[in-house]
Amino acid sequence: MIILQATSSNHNGYNVSCNGGQDGEISISIIGGVAPYTVKWSDMLPVISGVPNIVRPVLPAGYIAVSITDVLNNSASYSKTLTEPPPLNVSITPSVYPPGNYNLSAWRSLDGSITTTATGGIPPYSYSWNDGVSTKDRTGLSALFYKIIVTDYNGCTASASITLTEPARNDWRTDGNSGTDPSTQFIGTTDSIGLSFRTFNQERMKISSNGLISIPIEKLLIDEPSSDSSRYVYIDHNGILKKIDPIDPNPSPCINYTTRWFTDYCNHSYDIYTSGNVGIGIKAPWTRFHVQGNSLFSSLTDFGITSAAYIRGVSGYSSAITPDYTWYNNDQTGLFHPSANTIAFTNGGTESMRIMKDAGGNISVGIGIVPNSSDNSNTYKLVVGGKLGAKEAWVSLGSPWPDYVFKKNYKLRTLYELEKFIDAKGHLPGLPSANEIAAQDKFNVGEMQIKLLEKTEENTLGHL
Repeated sequence: MIILQATSSNHNGYNVSCNGGQDGEISISIIGGVAPYTVKWSDMLPVISGVPNIVRPVLPAGYIAVSITDVLNNSASYSKTLTEPPPLNVSITPSVYPPGNYNLSAWRSLDGSITTTATGGIPPYSYSWNDGVSTKDRTGLSALFYKIIVTDYNGCTASASITLTEPARNDWRTDGNSGTDPSTQFIGTTDSIGLSFRTFNQERMKISSNGLISIPIEKLLIDEPSSDSSRYVYIDHNGILKKIDPIDPNPSPCINYTTRWFTDYCNHSYDIYTSGNVGIGIKAPWTRFHVQGNSLFSSLTDFGITSAAYIRGVSGYSSAITPDYTWYNNDQTGLFHPSANTIAFTNGGTESMRIMKDAGGNISVGIGIVPNSSDNSNTYKLVVGGKLGAKEAWVSLGSPWPDYVFKKNYKLRTLYELEKFIDAKGHLPGLPSANEIAAQDKFNVGEMQIKLLEKTEENTLGHL
């Protein structure tokens, strides 16, 4: 005859301390019977025990049963449903001020507050905020990030966080402002009325509602007073108003409008000519828009040009530019177009990378290698002909994660079956052989990782 005396863990009235935890424990003392004993738990395979005291730790909440049989086939059983406290939850409610529903009533005010509500777990609760405060609720807060951790009597924790908001600054300081947003903070009007600037209560400048700026001409000072009788001003190519000192009898600014379009009297290399075609720095432009010494943009076919844009080196040329190449400084570093639907990059004339689209519409990128159909590398999105370094890599899995090994209906091979398979095949079941890998000269990293984990879990299951 066998008698079982069982005790279970007690965490303030529950067998498991925290909801979802696994710190439950059952201790069983066997009285009577003849050792060794066969111990069969409801959630695991039978084990043999030569001692009369059995401890089962690391248990979650829920039903569990055990049956113990001695060598004389005497048996006894015990079952229990382990309990756990309700989930510990925490919520925080901030203050809200209309009309914008901000958590603070004004910019940089200190009237924000947070109310904390904790439920579940085992009261009483303790509170810890990220700024060192240990009270349940908070008042007098500014617009910052706040996080609270609630701990119940069993040491279980739950957390919540919030960033309090405040309205934008709505004042304008006379001693200067910083951190302003020009889209919402400005000097001006929001209706159809113009804006007037005054000194000594006299209007000095006015901006009308249509954007017209009015300044009395005799009040506009562009330069310091001088003995010169006149000044010449102009707007340069950057849109900046500039002046010219009257050095010669007939002073004129560098830039004047002419029939050419405009002429630079300081440096004629920047003249723009218009004669049907537009040329910068060249009197007889080849195309509709031609820049001497830098760039040529054209849609003509007179010189064998079929593309829309070119960048050439600084040296001169007398023949048509090959349309399939774009170099910088003639050093064969840049882009080229080796075939249809393909763009390649070179360094000093050596191809370093290629982007191509095959007939099926697949896009492939090759670095140090040309994707091709002979080894199916053109089916990959990225092919690297060399070492590939990364701080982190993620592989998308096409097969399920092998936790199915731990299902009760999973058929685990016996050691005898495994030995026969290895003797016959020379490799583990479910894994490719060395010949298969050598024939393919590659393997799928994600699938191989799943297979290796499956074998690890089978090995672990075989030792339990």
